[in-house]
Amino acid sequence: MLLSQIQEIKELLSSKKKISIISHRDPDGDALGSSLGLSHFLRNKDHHVSVIMPNKFPYFLDFIPGADSVIIYENNIERTKQIIEKSEIIFCLDFNSISRIGEGLGALIEKSNSIKIMIDHHVNPDNFPNYIYSDITACATCQLIYLFIEKIDSLSSIDKNIATCLYTGIMTDTGCFRFRSTNAQTHSIISNLINMEADNINISSQVYENNSEGKIKLLARGLENLILLKDYNTAYITLSRQELKSIKHEKGDTFGIVNYALSIKGVTLGVLMTEDKYLNSTKLSLRSKGSFSVNDMSAKYFNGGGHCNAAGGRIDKNITETVDLFKNVLKNYEGTLW
Repeated sequence: MLLSQIQEIKELLSSKKKISIISHRDPDGDALGSSLGLSHFLRNKDHHVSVIMPNKFPYFLDFIPGADSVIIYENNIERTKQIIEKSEIIFCLDFNSISRIGEGLGALIEKSNSIKIMIDHHVNPDNFPNYIYSDITACATCQLIYLFIEKIDSLSSIDKNIATCLYTGIMTDTGCFRFRSTNAQTHSIISNLINMEADNINISSQVYENNSEGKIKLLARGLENLILLKDYNTAYITLSRQELKSIKHEKGDTFGIVNYALSIKGVTLGVLMTEDKYLNSTKLSLRSKGSFSVNDMSAKYFNGGGHCNAAGGRIDKNITETVDLFKNVLKNYEGTLW
């Protein structure tokens, strides 16, 4: 983001505004953490702020300060419409395309005449916003919110609530600081957030040691279904519609299961395929090691995208058809998954 653009945003925020903050469908820790972290900062500056998510976020993120104030679009369509119509500024966080927030909410954003500011770390951002702060080398949008606050104000504005939100997003989007996107700057920022009273032990416990019974049972079933394709250094896990319906679970309970496939020695590509409980579609979560880009694979074959080592997609096929397609897709990468 250019210095002149930063100055323009400073001027926009120099007087009280009605602001909406939007993030992507199926919000994760980075989506919620960045949105709530920015909301606390803006409210502390006397702005009127509404945080809107397309649908519900996982229960293990309920502890994040301000989570109880988030408006869920699919449960509050008319209220959301009124808020967007009155908004003077809309922040679009952790997504690079209107398609990532769903047709209904996306249409409201596109129709709005408000100033739109995108802050995101995914590749190839759309050009619908007035301002774009995009950095694909950043490990999380929460990292960019930290730097955004530093640019337009001061790090002294980051209180305990903001620090907690931003730490959560960085921790979850880096897989507890294990992913390739983690670097020295990440650790420096995390150190500062702990000094700003982010309780790293409690945050980690809330996210990773707060599992429902259903999550553990889904994990067990998924591990039973795990298939290792040694010729392709690939492992995949499937969860069928019938299996999902037979195990009582909550939203977010498949979070992290894909990492077990990737954790196998010698595996370069790990995939979780989860069949929709009601629709004829299957969601894919893809993870990789090294330089193999699951973003490219997902974009080309599975209507998705993300990052080099972490991406998602969804196709209109049942679980059996999806597995067959995936195996055929792998043939195009023979000799490259090393």
